Amino acid sequence: MHASLLRNGQEIFAVSESRNDTFVDIMLTSSLEESRPIMSYGITFESEEEVKRAYEMLAKDGTVLLELGSLPWSSCCADVVDKYGVYWYIAI
Repeated sequence: MHASLLRNGQEIFAVSESRNDTFVDIMLTSSLEESRPIMSYGITFESEEEVKRAYEMLAKDGTVLLELGSLPWSSCCADVVDKYGVYWYIAI
């Protein structure tokens, strides 16, 4: 399932499945004993500073799947599962 949400004119895209085995393993063994998170979020920020700020908050007590860095489609992005077991893809 996919969802597209608008917040102040900015699109937030949510996905509820993954073929990434590392991601699935992290989600299934999250610290939340009774529940398994079923949503992931992808957020596009306006600047590298915003991505870095979000990364610091999400990575604190979370699990970094992809370190903050660049990929062919983004000069600054990361994959993080936060301390609540929610998956985030953040990028500019």
